[in-house]
Amino acid sequence: DDVIPLPDTNLMFNMLEHALANKGEQKRNFFDILSNVYSRIPTTITSFIASLGQDAKDQCDAFSSSLSSEQLHTFNNLCNLSSTSTLQQRLSKKDEGDANAMLLKGKYAMIRGLPTPKVYIEEKSGHAYVNISDVIDHAVADGLGILQLQDQYGNTNSYTINGSAAGAELLQRMRSGVSDPDNTAFGAVILWSDGFCRTYVKQKDNSVWILTLTFLNTDKKTKSSMHTYCIAIGKSSEDHTPVLEIIMKQLEGLQHERTRYCGITGTFIKTSFGVIAYSTDRIERCFVMNTSQLGIFGQRSHWACAIDPTTLPMCTRCFKRLMSTLQTSPFPLLEVLTEPGNVCQECCQWDCDMALGPLPEHYPTVSNDGDDSPTPPKNRTADETQHVPMLQTFQWLQQGLLYSFHNATTSTRSQRWRRQNINPYLKSMGMGGKVIDAVWESAKHKNKYPNTATINFMPYLWTIGDVLPMERFINSPMHLLFHGVVDDVMKLVHKFMAKYKKLETFERFVNVHLLEIEMFRLDWCKLRKLPKAFWLAEDILGFCRIMPCIYGIFFANNFKFGRSSGSSRFVKSCNSVQLLLNSLHVMISTLMNPRTSTDVKKIDSYIKVFLSCGHQASKWIEGKGESFWMDRGNHLSLLNLPAQILRFGPVRWYWEGVSEAFIHDVKPHLIESMRKSATYFRDKLVLIYKLRCMAFIKLRMKGSTMEEDRTSRSKGFYRYASLAEVETSFQLGMPISAFIFQDGFVPREKCLVWVAFGRGVNTQLVPIQYSADTNSVQLCGMPFMDCELLSNNVYSEKFDTVKDKISSYCVLLPHIINHVNTEQPAFDRKYAFIYDDWDILTSSGIKEEVLLSRQLFLAEDNI
Repeated sequence: DDVIPLPDTNLMFNMLEHALANKGEQKRNFFDILSNVYSRIPTTITSFIASLGQDAKDQCDAFSSSLSSEQLHTFNNLCNLSSTSTLQQRLSKKDEGDANAMLLKGKYAMIRGLPTPKVYIEEKSGHAYVNISDVIDHAVADGLGILQLQDQYGNTNSYTINGSAAGAELLQRMRSGVSDPDNTAFGAVILWSDGFCRTYVKQKDNSVWILTLTFLNTDKKTKSSMHTYCIAIGKSSEDHTPVLEIIMKQLEGLQHERTRYCGITGTFIKTSFGVIAYSTDRIERCFVMNTSQLGIFGQRSHWACAIDPTTLPMCTRCFKRLMSTLQTSPFPLLEVLTEPGNVCQECCQWDCDMALGPLPEHYPTVSNDGDDSPTPPKNRTADETQHVPMLQTFQWLQQGLLYSFHNATTSTRSQRWRRQNINPYLKSMGMGGKVIDAVWESAKHKNKYPNTATINFMPYLWTIGDVLPMERFINSPMHLLFHGVVDDVMKLVHKFMAKYKKLETFERFVNVHLLEIEMFRLDWCKLRKLPKAFWLAEDILGFCRIMPCIYGIFFANNFKFGRSSGSSRFVKSCNSVQLLLNSLHVMISTLMNPRTSTDVKKIDSYIKVFLSCGHQASKWIEGKGESFWMDRGNHLSLLNLPAQILRFGPVRWYWEGVSEAFIHDVKPHLIESMRKSATYFRDKLVLIYKLRCMAFIKLRMKGSTMEEDRTSRSKGFYRYASLAEVETSFQLGMPISAFIFQDGFVPREKCLVWVAFGRGVNTQLVPIQYSADTNSVQLCGMPFMDCELLSNNVYSEKFDTVKDKISSYCVLLPHIINHVNTEQPAFDRKYAFIYDDWDILTSSGIKEEVLLSRQLFLAEDNI
């Protein structure tokens, strides 16, 4: 009675999901409706005939009377056969309590039979966690498509992250640790952690922290939520250190050879897994690594360096010399700054290695360097005369802790370090306050009880540097670039507009275009209207694509030079903002463009140009004593990207939005009031894994793969309702969604993009023709081309064929002009072209990568 056939299983899963998602009256009503529906379904042919109308009954009676006695007996037996399933019989009689017993509460309840990894509780903090090895067991057994560094047959894979230098290094390390490397499958995972608000009421008490593990996806075209697993969860206000130490200890054994059942092959295979990256934002990364967040020595992630805002940035003379290379080169050439005889003595040119500074006050000047002394860290002895910037490693930080502990507990009092010495010493190495407090408390205890031999101040993560070295805590693009740098630039530019009472005017102007593009519902250019509130990273990303166009148009129309407000400072501020916007757009586009995302020479150059433009703009807007990048660690951390890209590949491979999106899977189960019992998060984590198991089973029943295929639902362009709608949008100067085809698909002329309209199997295509002009209008470095809508050249093709033959999507941004004697904007039939791969249409009429504007950077007095 407690077993149901497969046809009813999917219905049971849907009922289970409904029971979990609803409470009280809603759930009771659902089961009442379900019971009533099933009770009305005829269970036999006899009951079916009884429900018919009188005429139909008479026909059945006439048929049965025409049968012989033997035939009638057989017919009656057939009519009385029951067609009711076990599930239908149970549901037609049961109330909500019985349904709960069948689904949730009973001994054989459906939810109890769903397998999950064992969930543990960390008693100190109340965090719930699972064993990572158990999670991998379930994922491999479920048949999850994991993109492996090497499969069980010895075939290697070099797609995306697997093909990076870090991937090759991880594979080599794991191969050396197993007995049969040629017949073992090796996989890489990415860790991510962060907190989120369950509700915006009493955020401190209602915020949740999660740690996730993500497998690389075999499907190169999809972003699958099924590849991300929650491995720890707890309250944000609690200390995460104990549970993190447990997880880090698990990582040590993760690379060991383990035989697992593979749901894809139906066989047992040898496996080994390793962590290739820990991806998170700056604040969380500093907490996990126990390093300084900002402060004097923590401005740049992974570095211990004292920043002087007057000497670290490129001076005006060096910046002008760098920009002069644009006359002969498409991008600035940094080598011009290091040519013999041209090395600047006034600035560091954004090179932190050159940023020597004074030692902090009370830095220790004596030490006990006897035979029992541990090795002092490089450039952090008591004999230092200046602060030398250092790239941090966990080994270097360990040396600093042990060296300071040794000198704080030395028996020679004249050489013993006090708290006032330990603080500046360890801060000069970029350590966090928590670990500094811990080593001092241990030193005090050691001095009070000399026989104490335990060292309990060393962060466990620092001791497993070969398993998860510091360099694998990467700077991820979502928080570094979009929630960080781009957001800061927007605030600075809007501050400038607000100073001249133009911000509200700008928001009204730009929202017309933002709402139009938002209506397109494009996957690659998502937008929301201003003012900026509750924007996701993908909204900022979409805004960054069109930023030079909308800001450039507004500046050209609303900030008139040479008038009453056209003071020298005002003009300098306007020019510096335009340089900043152009350099930001070029830097972000180069980092995100698939063709340029590994060109570290170009990326390094663009980063330093952007930092210089930001430094210059902040001087003119905020005052000479201000540098808006000084208290925002994301800006200097951009300098880490060239070296990171060389080891880990393009930053676009590590978009942490997939991991952060897992919050949406967790949050619905935390709607009720946050409980403080130790079992609360354990039960929630168990539920999350049971629902994940159910999702896998449902996919298998549908015959689907384990990947969540979103390709068919992706939307790269907008299909207009009619040609009239396209013509109206063009005439009014509205943004237009278009695309270009692969070569040879349609009879195509040069300089055409296509716009789709019409519904149904076939779609209509109308071209927009543009005219290349090297003297075209440029705003913030973005060229606008003369365009013509060729309404008489309509082409028809099957919609599916159109989608298959598109090579690139694009959005056309209009050039708007305000006439002197009217408040109504005018459109002069010029458009800027923004492509989905971060290319633009240049003034030469060629789809190319974005470059710095020579018109802006080579103009006299702009720098």
